[in-house]
Amino acid sequence: MKPDAHPAIDAGTLHRLTAFSDDPAGGNPAGVWNGPALPPVEAMQQLAAELGYSETAFLAPLVGDERTIRYFSPSCEVPFCGHATIASGVVLGTSSGMGTYRLQTPVGLVPVSVRLENGRPVAALTSVEPRQEPASTELVAAVLACLGWGAGELDPELPPLKAFAGSWHLVLAARHAGRLARLDYPFEVLRELMLAEGLLTLQLIWRAQPALFQARNPAPSCGLREDPATGSAAAALGGYLRALAQVPPAGGSRCCRGSDGAPQPSGGDHSGDGRHRGERHRRGADHALDGLQVSWTGSLAWARPSGTAMTGDSPSRNWWQRNWPWVVPLGCAGSLGSVLGFIALLVFGVFGLMKSSAPYKEALGRAQADPLVRSRLGSPLQGGLFLSGQVSTNGAGGSANLAIPISGPKGSGTLVVQARKARGEWTYSTLEVQPDGPGAPIKLIGDAL
Repeated sequence: MKPDAHPAIDAGTLHRLTAFSDDPAGGNPAGVWNGPALPPVEAMQQLAAELGYSETAFLAPLVGDERTIRYFSPSCEVPFCGHATIASGVVLGTSSGMGTYRLQTPVGLVPVSVRLENGRPVAALTSVEPRQEPASTELVAAVLACLGWGAGELDPELPPLKAFAGSWHLVLAARHAGRLARLDYPFEVLRELMLAEGLLTLQLIWRAQPALFQARNPAPSCGLREDPATGSAAAALGGYLRALAQVPPAGGSRCCRGSDGAPQPSGGDHSGDGRHRGERHRRGADHALDGLQVSWTGSLAWARPSGTAMTGDSPSRNWWQRNWPWVVPLGCAGSLGSVLGFIALLVFGVFGLMKSSAPYKEALGRAQADPLVRSRLGSPLQGGLFLSGQVSTNGAGGSANLAIPISGPKGSGTLVVQARKARGEWTYSTLEVQPDGPGAPIKLIGDAL
């Protein structure tokens, strides 16, 4: 026990796990404390702050099918957390046996079932009933101002709403991918605003395809600039989309997270009543939204190793565990340069392929020649080193969805490209420049080309 730790903390066992993944570098890390009785609030808050994970769950007692669970972020208690509940289910299954556990959360009863699948524990939960509330004009305007978004950058088919599935989230849908790609805001200002409104995260989404959404989750109210993936927000989004008749009335599907927006396989679904069911699985994070896929994008972040539980028992150590203090210093110098070189080659190779595509060249050429763009950003206009999106071709067909950073002597912005290829010809549905700062987007096409 640490000298300043509360005795009640020492009475339990602390586990560090990565939910939705067997790889500590993926998924969403969470702390799970399991003990005979819940520690005092100040002790739970202190431990959550020391761990630094987006959420840490506290479970008690040590026996029985019904347990009490509470959740703490590094800065405050939160009413519900999906990925920490999944991690807690795995802890319960491995420590108390497979089966179904009834977790009394601050927002109601949440059943969690745990089973073995290919020798590995898999936990599944069903969220509380989702619901929605109108978001006031003042709240939406204040949040947009913090994000630097204009009202005209919202998708009119997906209006702002407050959505609940254990925690409250404000859903804001961007009209274009480029808007979602840029995430910068005054942390303390947005934090105070969200705390006053009882919001756990902002659910910022963009509809990439009719059944595919990309999402980001700023979470300053929890002390985090961005939450990499959140089950409660995914469940709330499912209820939001159902309420707007954007999903079929019944059936299951997949919602995936990934830094590149690509679906990653895993387990999980939404039932016909719109409630979220999520699982801890081998790869990825899966949140089903009744026929919709949702992918999260965000900044690269390193998490502390968290793939296995930390208990009081010391398992037998393998060769690597016994000898790593000697191997690492000898191998790091030679391998680090090779790894970094390979990563750089891979990244710049992907960017190079996208920059050599016809949609990229056509879009940048039009922006450089457009008089309004040249007046606003200056000339010469150059494309940035990094860009986001994808270009895929299959013979005479294909699609492109790009957000290209551009800059000139007078300013910078994002060149947004959406196009499809049919019979060898590219047709552009969106081709516009979104300048940084105030001002309307500059359209480079009238009707689709």
